[in-house]
Amino acid sequence: MPKLELNKEYLEKDEAKNTELITQILIEQEKKKYDPDKVLRIFHPQTHGTVKGEFYVHDDIPEHLKVGLFKKAGTYQAYMRFSNGNDRLQSDAKKGFRGIAIKLLNVPGEKLMVTKGDQAQDFLLFSTPTITPKNVEDNLGGISSVYGGKLKLMGFLMNPKHWYIVKNSILKPTHCPNILEIPFYSTTPYQYGTVGTVKYAMVPREPAVCKMPAKPSETFIRERLAEDLKVKEVWYDFKIQFQTDADKMPMEDTSVEWKSPFTTIGSVRIFQQSVGDPATFTFEEQLVYNIWHSLPEHKPMGGVNRSRKAVYDQLAKYRLERDRAATQANTDAKYIKKK
Repeated sequence: MPKLELNKEYLEKDEAKNTELITQILIEQEKKKYDPDKVLRIFHPQTHGTVKGEFYVHDDIPEHLKVGLFKKAGTYQAYMRFSNGNDRLQSDAKKGFRGIAIKLLNVPGEKLMVTKGDQAQDFLLFSTPTITPKNVEDNLGGISSVYGGKLKLMGFLMNPKHWYIVKNSILKPTHCPNILEIPFYSTTPYQYGTVGTVKYAMVPREPAVCKMPAKPSETFIRERLAEDLKVKEVWYDFKIQFQTDADKMPMEDTSVEWKSPFTTIGSVRIFQQSVGDPATFTFEEQLVYNIWHSLPEHKPMGGVNRSRKAVYDQLAKYRLERDRAATQANTDAKYIKKK
C-alpha cells in the first residue's frame, strides 16, 4: 500500500453511489417517523436550545494562519443550536452524544454552497473527538442495518470489521451534567487555505463543575441551559489542530483521533439571554446548518464530509418543503439581538 500523503483526499470506491443510497434511506425514514406537516431533523432532532452570540477572530493570529474567515480580526453575529446526537427523541438523563451547530451570519465572500440566500459560514461540532462509522461505506452499512430490521442489524454487528463501531457505541456515549461545560470537536477534517488540513475544537474557558442531578428530568439539559444563560454569558476558545502525519492522522478515517497540538485562533461568546421562547421556535428549527456553507479556504475534506454535502442538502430540502411553517428565509440578521 502506497504511503499516505499529507493534505490529500482519497476517493472511496462507490462513494457517490453509496451517498445516494444513504440519502434515499434517510428520507424514507423521515417519511415514516414524522407527520408531513412537521418534519424534524433525522440527525440531532432534539434541540436543547438555539442561542445567540458572537464569534471573534483574534487579531494576534500568526501571519501564516491568517486565512479565509481568519484573514483579519473581526466579529460575526451567530446562532448556535445545542442538541442531542441521537436519531430520535430521548430523555436527557440517558447517556449519549451532544452537538452544537454554529452559523456565522453575513460572512463576506463566495461560498461553496448557499441555502435560501444564506451567506453564512457554518461549523458542526460534536462532544467527542471522533465519530463512527469511519467512512461512507461503513456509514451506509450501519444506516441500512439499523433501519433494515433485526436480522440485518445482527449480521452487520457480528462482522469483525464493524466491531469498532460496537465498541464506540458502548464506550463513547456519556452523561452530560451541563452542555455549556463540555468541549466540542469537528471530528472531520477541513482545508485551511494552502497551509494544510485542520480539525476544529471549541473549548469552554471555565472548568466543569456541574454534577448529574439525583433525579434528572426528561429535559434537564435544556432546563439547565436556560437557567445558566438567564444569569450569565459563556465564553469558549475556538481552536485548530493540523494534520502532521498522514498515517497517524488519516484524512479518510473519522474514528482516529488526531494528536497534534491545538492553536487558539478565535473566541465564541454566548450572550446572557432567555432561551426557549415558543414564539421563535419555528424560525430556529428552519435554520439549515451545513458544513458546505463555507468559504473555499475552509472546504470540508475527506469522504464523510464529501458525502455530507449531498446528504445534508437533500435532507434539509425535504424537511423544509414538508414543513408548511417554513416561510422565512434561512437566516435574517435582524433576529440577532443582545438580551
